[in-house]
Amino acid sequence: MRIDIYLTLPDSEQVKIGMLDCGEISSAGRFESSFVYSKEWLGHKRFFPIDPESLSQSEEGHVYHATGFNPPLSVFQDSLPDDWGRRLLIASHRLRGFGEQSLPNLLLKTGSDSLGALSFFAEGEKPEKKTHKSGNITDLRSLMDAAEKFAASGGREIDPEMARLFLYGSSPGGARPKALITDGVDHWIAKFGNFSRDNGMDVAGIEHVSMVLARRAGLEVAKTKLEKFANGNAVLVKRFDLSESGGRFHMVSLHTLCKESPGRYILSYQEVFERVCKHSSDPIVDASMFFRQMCFNAVIGNVDDHLKNFSMISGELSFRLSPAFDLLPDITQKMSHTLMFLYHNFTSGQELVNLGRTWGVNNPGNIVREVCDAVSGFSSVAVDYGVDLNNSGDMVKDMADRALNFSKRR
Repeated sequence: MRIDIYLTLPDSEQVKIGMLDCGEISSAGRFESSFVYSKEWLGHKRFFPIDPESLSQSEEGHVYHATGFNPPLSVFQDSLPDDWGRRLLIASHRLRGFGEQSLPNLLLKTGSDSLGALSFFAEGEKPEKKTHKSGNITDLRSLMDAAEKFAASGGREIDPEMARLFLYGSSPGGARPKALITDGVDHWIAKFGNFSRDNGMDVAGIEHVSMVLARRAGLEVAKTKLEKFANGNAVLVKRFDLSESGGRFHMVSLHTLCKESPGRYILSYQEVFERVCKHSSDPIVDASMFFRQMCFNAVIGNVDDHLKNFSMISGELSFRLSPAFDLLPDITQKMSHTLMFLYHNFTSGQELVNLGRTWGVNNPGNIVREVCDAVSGFSSVAVDYGVDLNNSGDMVKDMADRALNFSKRR
């Protein structure tokens, strides 16, 4: 299978940037792959490597080889949706068997609908313009109903009511139900509750409050708003991969930049920090912002701090740390972060300050204090937005305790 890959630039120009070859799919779903940049893209005045860590060679004819979409080709994995979106993609196209559900075929099925700037087409196929395929905000209630029905059936039930869910919900990544929405002005990712797995908690409302507090704590955060319905709430996260002129910004996850792959897992914030500084066009600012986001994750208890929840985004010939976009307290009481801080999957205010000093961050103690001050207002902000915390007592108490204890560092 040969796939032509296109990139939509911020001014909406579309350029064929390369060719991806995928070999025969084994019964275990394994395949060999290779990628080569196109002559057109290499000679383009705005050329940049779509993965500056692994795909930086710009010599014409240089071929990158990989097993599947593992490094050095994991940037293409970034364009595929995770659990929820992948299940919708498979159901909407009625894909059966390992061949039809293989990663290369799923990539082709995303076509021009993936988040970010990349589009994927069969060799020689005329590319479609990358559009903002979104439902209207007036569809939100019906999309939530369809998502709940789809989730309750285990992803097996398909009926005409789900057509819009398939159309607007299969691009976003992550495990939680979601869909792409527009209010006529802005474009949003609408994130729903996870229904039976949320234990009565208003997860959408909790995430909205967390994002509000992150902004108060000094993080650059994607804009959010909360939509309320009788059957549950939805938090809308404004998309930052769209330019004002109708183009796109290319995104690459830290999962890709850190070359994470089966058998090789990134264990600490230190490794992620090093990649951010290495590839940022303003490493001093981004180092401080990444440290602040790490502190916020620690204080609210965002234990889902895996590498796909951190991204860098392309500007004009450069990359910067993206706005924070997936900030949720420890609603499952897991208690252990995915990434370690210094030596453990838990930390303290003093350990954060020490780490900030090691990284050369300016005034890390002030940053920890500002984060703690913001997070300590969680309950009052929840009241302001009408977010029900009745089933979230342990989570809120743990958060308040951390905010108090971290601010009293020794």
